[in-house]
Amino acid sequence: MAKKEGPFLRFKDKLSKFPVKEGFKNSPEKILQTTEVLTLSDHLFSKYGENYALELSDAVLKDIKLEHHAVRLRTESKAAYLASFYPESSNPLR
Repeated sequence: MAKKEGPFLRFKDKLSKFPVKEGFKNSPEKILQTTEVLTLSDHLFSKYGENYALELSDAVLKDIKLEHHAVRLRTESKAAYLASFYPESSNPLR
């Protein structure tokens, strides 16, 4: 059975391979693929610090052609941005 491809899965896949700044390491794909939205956010903030986590996320989103998510990331709160990955009916943030 084929893996369901969605924006969050594409983001996590690319994030595991995306070039990071010197002094940082990528999170292993195995860890990223098993994380949910809020867990991933916390992981990125603790691993990279808030500023670089946002910068890296922005670059990854642009690279996978999700510019609209990158714009939202730069302009909205963390909770509002993360909520965009959930369908309205299953969104735990609303």
